[in-house]
Amino acid sequence: MRVEVKLADDNGQPYGALIRRGTAADRRHLVRTWIPVLDRGPKHWLDREWPWGTFGEGEEAELAFPSSNPEWLVLADEVAPDARGDLLGVLVTTAPVTAVDAALADGGAASAAMLWVEYIANAPSLRGRDCPPQYRRAPFLKGVGVRLMLEAIKRSERMGFGGRVGLHAEGTVAYDTYRTRWGMRELGNAEHPAGGDYPVFFGDTSWASGYRTAYE
Repeated sequence: MRVEVKLADDNGQPYGALIRRGTAADRRHLVRTWIPVLDRGPKHWLDREWPWGTFGEGEEAELAFPSSNPEWLVLADEVAPDARGDLLGVLVTTAPVTAVDAALADGGAASAAMLWVEYIANAPSLRGRDCPPQYRRAPFLKGVGVRLMLEAIKRSERMGFGGRVGLHAEGTVAYDTYRTRWGMRELGNAEHPAGGDYPVFFGDTSWASGYRTAYE
């Protein structure tokens, strides 16, 4: 899978990038370049604890649903004439997942099968004012998370789920993104099979259509 997408730079100008499947070399890149910045970032960067070194390796990557067709994508700076080749974002999804699988109390809201977003993140160097100035990427790029969620919706549609998407939200930044920015529906807390208890957010087919209209 290789999909060219458009991000935006600080001046609002389009900037081409590539969404493709992750590789072992990408795992090494994440460990080498993302983890040192995550470790020096603010406390609410909870993804410093994610298993970056095992992405794409099934159960070892601490997936909620490791046996459900995992797919790992990266958004890479590999298109623009002056591309640097760094990784701008990551997306790991599994499917099919049902409300019963996810132990959701509000099963009626998400009774049909959906795609589950296991991990979604933009590079720590692209986290605006949260990123320590010395690590902030130049040129700065916007829209990474939005493009990755679009790919999750498209995979849901390809698999026959109508764009339905669910995920656990860890921390206030993720919570505000899914609820306020992206308008997903909160279904209450549910245990993560790998450990912990987190709010769950869900987007139905209508939400997926609206999201595509807003961001494509």
